[in-house]
Amino acid sequence: MNKENSPIWFNILEHFDKKNYLKNGATIPFLIGSEQIINPDKKLLSIAEFLNQILEQKLPSYINLMKCPKLGEIVIGIIDIQTVTFLKRNPRKIYKTYGGLMITDNSYDNKNWDEIVTDVQDNYQYIIDDLKFTFEDGQWTYFTTEEIQRIKESNQ
Repeated sequence: MNKENSPIWFNILEHFDKKNYLKNGATIPFLIGSEQIINPDKKLLSIAEFLNQILEQKLPSYINLMKCPKLGEIVIGIIDIQTVTFLKRNPRKIYKTYGGLMITDNSYDNKNWDEIVTDVQDNYQYIIDDLKFTFEDGQWTYFTTEEIQRIKESNQ
């Protein structure tokens, strides 16, 4: 899959990962909202649409969903091939797998896919609806100038 066929959020995630702008991944509001920077006229994805894209699209990398210890928020990241190989050899390290999405912590131990989607919607949809995409110092806000520049870099 090339850049033109990948979802915008994936290209942004991949770019941020390569540039080491991220530690564990990006928040779901960040990834959904960043599409607005690239395509301002395009309607934002709902959380259900976003999560289902991860399951339905054939992406070149596995995607990780986990609770970031630093932020205390759910983040989406790219799992490198070495980690995927390790996880497949050590299945106890993978808590759940849905298509190309791996949940590698115990944040959703006792929940099925529909419950996970509902939980993420309950936690983040109102934040996205308020156009708050960045979590910094315990607050949700709009993108910083630096983040906007980095998002635009990913589309060049």
